[in-house]
Amino acid sequence: PWVEWVGFDFKAPFAAYARVTGRPGGEAARASLRALRRAGVALEVRTTWHPALLDAAALGAMADELVAEGVDEW
Repeated sequence: PWVEWVGFDFKAPFAAYARVTGRPGGEAARASLRALRRAGVALEVRTTWHPALLDAAALGAMADELVAEGVDEW
C-alpha cells in the first residue's frame, strides 16, 4: 500500500545479465519483474542502451521477453 509506482531497470536479455552487468542476476531480475506484475503496481520498464553492450538482436530479444512476461510498455 506504500508503493504507487516502480521503475524497473531492464538491463539485458535475462540470459545475458551476467555479461552486461558483471554479476549474476538474470533469473533474479525475471523473478522481480514477475513479482511486480503480480502486485499490480504501476510499472515503468526502462533500459539504458549502449551499443557496445547490446546490439539490435539483443534489444529484440528483450522486447520478446517483456511481451512474454506481460509487459506492454517499455
